[in-house]
Amino acid sequence: MTVPEVYPVLAGVEDVLVVHGKDNIAAFDLLIDDLGRRCGAPVTGRWAWLATTVEQEGVQSSALLLAAAGDLRGAAVFVHHVDAAGVRHVQLASGGDGHRAFLLAVDQAAAVALGVAFADILTATDGPTRVELGPLPSGDPSLETLLLSLPGSVEVNRRHDVVPVVRAEGTDLEDYLSHGMRRTLRKSNNRLATDGVRAEFTVTSDAEQIIARLPEIAAVSRARDHAGGRSSLLDDETGMQRWTQRLIGLTRLCHLELSTLVLDGEPAAYVLGIEDNGVYRVLEGRYVMTWKRYAPGRLLEAHVLERVLSRTDLRELDWMTSVAPDTLLAANDGVDVVTADLVL
Repeated sequence: MTVPEVYPVLAGVEDVLVVHGKDNIAAFDLLIDDLGRRCGAPVTGRWAWLATTVEQEGVQSSALLLAAAGDLRGAAVFVHHVDAAGVRHVQLASGGDGHRAFLLAVDQAAAVALGVAFADILTATDGPTRVELGPLPSGDPSLETLLLSLPGSVEVNRRHDVVPVVRAEGTDLEDYLSHGMRRTLRKSNNRLATDGVRAEFTVTSDAEQIIARLPEIAAVSRARDHAGGRSSLLDDETGMQRWTQRLIGLTRLCHLELSTLVLDGEPAAYVLGIEDNGVYRVLEGRYVMTWKRYAPGRLLEAHVLERVLSRTDLRELDWMTSVAPDTLLAANDGVDVVTADLVL
């Protein structure tokens, strides 16, 4: 194991250490993952997710680790790079691509210490710097302390969003669907029956099966984004590598699940989800445009939600990103999040 290179930057009841480099940060992987679990952070704030961000090409990695009496009590893992214009860009390693990010702290005191130390690190950077923090839970004490600790000359812009969720309050799927969504599903099933199209739902959590299907899933994802007039996160090699490595890591370290709708023997839609501390979190889902007539994405989402509702050990389905609720199959609650963009 590489001996971590650490520097104390804040003395007091607790010490904050700055750790540079992916190998040095990885030496704390088990401690960071345990901290994430203690803080109740979902998978986007734990090591299985963080590792793929700190290991990507073209960025430097750093971490603030808050320790007291040998116990890790807070952490902020982030990546940074300098662009061609000489501007340094800083972003949290948690979250990304619209998913929720996290500054990990076990209590209010740890959160305050972490926020102060992070502000010190950001303001000590030479040259112009742009920082994106979030989406973080609204009212996050580490973020609020960080913003209060910054000089008045720092430009701060906040963006507020809501991440929709479905709180399980019964087992009947139709109780969670709008009238319009129920009609969409009925129309879809009627068209399948009229056209004689055979529908089959498959679910697997087998790591090797999921990994083997990643190229197929990536192709569907890119094609769907392009059909909607959007660029894809998988268009360039860096994005493709980060996406692939992240999912491979999640298959091996967490309970990643691939749900697929097959129509007449051909894949028509997929959903990647993960069981995480009593919550089913939907990481992403796409459908194949060829089968658009049958609303395959809606059919598969309904199948996933119905399975979640039937489970006594799952209390919630989390859509994970701030997608507009009216574009989703169902949502009966939401989690407030905020993104802070800083210009130093």
